[in-house]
Amino acid sequence: MLLVSAVITALTIGFLIGGTFVYHSNNEAEVEQYQAIVFNTIGKTATVIDNYLLTSLTNIDIKIESGQYGAHYNEKNNKLYLIHDGESELLTLDPQSLEIQSKVRVGPNLQHAGIFDDKGEIFFLISRDSNSLVMINTTTDRIISRIEVQEQPHHLALLTDFVAVTNTGSQSISIVDIKKLNVVNNIKIDADPLMIVSDKDERIFVGAIRPAKLFFIDNEEVKNSINLESDPHGIALTGDGENIIVTLPEEDKILIINMKGEIIKELQTGDFPHNIDIEPNGNYGYISNSNDATVSVIDLNEFEIIATIETGNGSHNVQFYNIMNSNTKLDNTKDDAKIVSANFNCGG
Repeated sequence: MLLVSAVITALTIGFLIGGTFVYHSNNEAEVEQYQAIVFNTIGKTATVIDNYLLTSLTNIDIKIESGQYGAHYNEKNNKLYLIHDGESELLTLDPQSLEIQSKVRVGPNLQHAGIFDDKGEIFFLISRDSNSLVMINTTTDRIISRIEVQEQPHHLALLTDFVAVTNTGSQSISIVDIKKLNVVNNIKIDADPLMIVSDKDERIFVGAIRPAKLFFIDNEEVKNSINLESDPHGIALTGDGENIIVTLPEEDKILIINMKGEIIKELQTGDFPHNIDIEPNGNYGYISNSNDATVSVIDLNEFEIIATIETGNGSHNVQFYNIMNSNTKLDNTKDDAKIVSANFNCGG
């Protein structure tokens, strides 16, 4: 299906202007624009890529100082939120021009993970120095709250009325009530938690190190855990929510694990697979290979790697957005999303 879409798109591509990819549909009255941006912190450039053709398109110079970045797109206000640890701040960027629209001073040692609430009105990120979950109002782009969690928070996942935060330094997951603005529970585990993901049933899955494990948590209780051969990093759910995908950077591979904790498939990737992100229709996953500047694309129906895309040095994470229809969700029936991949040389 993806290859068919690629051929059709190749015949209907319009042109590339100033880093904006313009796609002309069969309906001439309908012109849709998409943008895919890869932040390359070593070269201070952004790479535009196309997920129809699965190739890089162009590089754009960006006026951002060196440091560590995590990019997150908000459909509500059509902004890129860039967590910039190098300057201890959160930047908002225009996704077409990459011009900085605002800066929010958050504090040093920011983690690169961030999530929006369901309405896109609040952006959550983590400050490790203050051991806190920070909440940003996306209308004003101002801090509205800091909620203290436990030691060395690392990653976060959204639940209905809560945010779950992994605390690497205290071997715990904090459950934060985002309405009452307080921690309601700290779930203890017997490892150092890193990455976390949640499903529609509010179960959470945690990749941990020292020792390398995957935890299955339901109703704020650890229901199961499995040992892994080396430290995991990226974690995601398949589009149908039936399986968990975990990257093992030291092994250059990913694991596909079912809800019973059984490894049903292993796939080799590029060098040091860092994160995995699932596109909106749930059919494909994009694995960021940090050490060889590529992204591996996995078909989630067949569980096979179908392509490798060149990016900038230190590819980190992938975002999907439609900049012409920014206030509505992507049409999950079409492969028409483009990709944003933030690149830097570090864990996060």
